[in-house]
This record gives sequence, structure tokens and C-alpha cells, in this order.
Amino acid sequence: MKDWFATLQPRERLILMAAALLLVPLLIYLLIWEPVSKEVGSLRTSVNAGQQQVAWLQQASSEARALQASGNAVTPASNVSLITAVETSAAERNLRSYLKRIEPQGSNKISIDIDDAAFDDIIHWISELQTRYGATVAQFNASRSDQPGRVQARLVITRGQ
Repeated sequence: MKDWFATLQPRERLILMAAALLLVPLLIYLLIWEPVSKEVGSLRTSVNAGQQQVAWLQQASSEARALQASGNAVTPASNVSLITAVETSAAERNLRSYLKRIEPQGSNKISIDIDDAAFDDIIHWISELQTRYGATVAQFNASRSDQPGRVQARLVITRGQ
């Protein structure tokens, strides 16, 4: 390589050395500096997002502790019988007319047949039963009705088991 370089004209040597002087910093920038710089920026963004999450979680945690200490935490109305809870909440949600059969299976278990009700309304009703009365769905079967968005459903609701 040295012999080859020595055979070049002085002008060619100068051009080659100038190109090398420009190429080395360019390669250092492209292969080292730019990837590291991008990664640092990405990590800063991740850290900021993480810090915001931590701040939100700390705030939510302190609010939860305050609610718990004040005794204002939402507790299910477990003093209401399950059959009463089902009847009342179904009437409030305008689902009572769709309940074709309600069959108690003990004090904490009920089987319900629903005919041609809106699926979304059933899901909201079940959510209300869970949050307001502490009931859970042990079984849920649904099949499409002739009308879009409506279903025939059979569910078993339990509480305290």
C-alpha cells in the first residue's frame, strides 16, 4: 500500500489525504454519533413518559388512601338479596321485559334467560350487577337474534362464593 501511495502524483496524494480527512469524521458521525444520539433521545422520551406515569400513580395512590381512610370507598350493596338486585337493576336498565325466566338456585345463585335484548345493554347491566351488588357471572351463553345487535342469552349469576 505504501509503494502504491508513493507512485501517485503529489496532486493525487493530496486529494487522497483530503478525502481521508473528510471520510473519517463522516464515518465516525454516521456509525457512532448519530445512532447514539437517536438512542439517547428515545431513552429521554421513555424516561419522561415513565416519570409521568409514576407521578400519576402516586397521585392515584394517595387519593385511594384518602378515600380508604375516610371510609368513602364504594362497597357493593350486599345486604340486598340477589334476586332483588337482579330485578331492580334490570328494571332500571329497561331490561325487565326481556327477562323470560329467573330461576333462583339457592340464596346466592340465579339462572336467567334473556330473550331478544340488545347485547350492549346486557353487558352494561352485568357490569352494574358486579359493581353495585357484588355479583359475578359464573356462566354466560349468547346466540344471535334475527335483528343485528340483539341476542338470546342465558346466564348464571352468583354472589359471595
